[in-house]
Amino acid sequence: MTPTPTSLPPQTLDRRYQHHPVPTQPQQYVVHHVHHAPAKDTAVAYLLLLLLPPFGAHRFYLGRTGSAITQLLLWLLGVPLSFFVIGVPMLFAAAIWWFVDLFLTAGMVREENQRALTRTGGTGFYRG
Repeated sequence: MTPTPTSLPPQTLDRRYQHHPVPTQPQQYVVHHVHHAPAKDTAVAYLLLLLLPPFGAHRFYLGRTGSAITQLLLWLLGVPLSFFVIGVPMLFAAAIWWFVDLFLTAGMVREENQRALTRTGGTGFYRG
């Protein structure tokens, strides 16, 4: 029968067993929680703004449903009513609103990300 390292006297133990003793106390571990919060992306918001301007898709994406529906209605009602001249001011207003949104979208993304962060109680975003 071959002796195992633990059954040998300490002076005959292999050196690696002498330098790494078994801990006498239970180890304590610190667990860091990463909070996954939905981060909105500025590039996605601008793509929606540029590719789908009549639908207000960027505002739906950023959770601004009321103004998105208003923008959508301006376009949807403005196009057929433009044949009766009533819709021309509606389309003009929607176009100006779209132009202003070119400059406001980055701030809206920051606001939405901050709102999502405070709503979930997290300290940062993890995008992994």
